[in-house]
Amino acid sequence: MISVGKLALLIAIILVVLIGLRLFGRRKTSSKAEGRIADTVRCKICGIYIPKSGVSPCDRIGCPY
Repeated sequence: MISVGKLALLIAIILVVLIGLRLFGRRKTSSKAEGRIADTVRCKICGIYIPKSGVSPCDRIGCPY
């Protein structure tokens, strides 16, 4: 039979693992979101959204981007 001490140890181990996984998941998602968000500008001719900082030439006639 399982004693009270073994049951308490099992519950403590499960809690430590769950808390560790939760903290690891938060750290992983926060680092991903930092570099992906950028301000964009909509082209009046094309209608596509282009990042403000990295504007590159477009192949469409009359497009300023």
